[in-house]
Amino acid sequence: MNNTSKNKSSKWIWGLCCLLSLLIGLTVPHILWATPPDPFPPEPPNSLLLDSNCLATALSRSYQIDEDGSFLISNIPIPDGSFRVRFVCDHFGRLDYAETGLLTGVPNQDIDVGPITFGVQAPIPISLNLATTAGTLTPTVLTAQITTTGNLTGGATVDLTPSSTGTFYATSNPAFATVTQEGLVTAVASGTVFITARNEGIVSTIPIQVALSDDKDGDGLPDDYEVANAINPGGNNLALSIGTLPTAHAELSGSEASKAIDGDPNTVWQADTGGSPTFFEVVLPQDFNVAQVRFVGIPAL
Repeated sequence: MNNTSKNKSSKWIWGLCCLLSLLIGLTVPHILWATPPDPFPPEPPNSLLLDSNCLATALSRSYQIDEDGSFLISNIPIPDGSFRVRFVCDHFGRLDYAETGLLTGVPNQDIDVGPITFGVQAPIPISLNLATTAGTLTPTVLTAQITTTGNLTGGATVDLTPSSTGTFYATSNPAFATVTQEGLVTAVASGTVFITARNEGIVSTIPIQVALSDDKDGDGLPDDYEVANAINPGGNNLALSIGTLPTAHAELSGSEASKAIDGDPNTVWQADTGGSPTFFEVVLPQDFNVAQVRFVGIPAL
């Protein structure tokens, strides 16, 4: 090989090296600034665990869950019946829900919430509507079923009649009618009762009339009610004490004021006042520690 060809080969080799250097010089900056994908990206927290991203709510009280998943909600207004503790967790913008089973509180005592179920959320009513199969209970219709409907946000409704939904029923006077925890009302004696349903702190009431006997004196009060209340309406009836003096602003012949306290369901006090107010006064024969004063009657229309 002569010198000329040797020089040409050297130039070619040098030119090739320069070209490679130029390519490498152009490529290196792109490689240095690239951000490769992380082969071990951070995982979101377990959505089936409570942590500081969660909020616990019971009735009208809330508490931010501690980092270790513990929480303590104090001063809960314990209702009649049961309630739930609900949880909402914000995990990287995803909302997860959980709740306890139905709990029954005891005033001034701690409550263990028990197992927590994730991924569910029982409907929470904003109001309750009550309906009954009979507004008046009689000797031929002794029972009535209460139906409880929950009104939800957005206009939807849900049947909350069964006790398994957390609904609790109560009667204003079990001497007139009782109610089971499934909402079945049973007549006991004549009178008016108010049946109350409560669910998640929401309350609604419906009246039911109980009429099991005749009304011989036509005063609108059934005979069995008058007999029961003439003797012992929640305590000794002091109006029946010997020497008691009843007086009224107005009375009709044959229906004097004394007929109002004689304990006889066949008699009644009636007054013709011409539309003006009247009064009724009972003077006891001696001083007593009076527990209550009750005046029951049906105003004339």
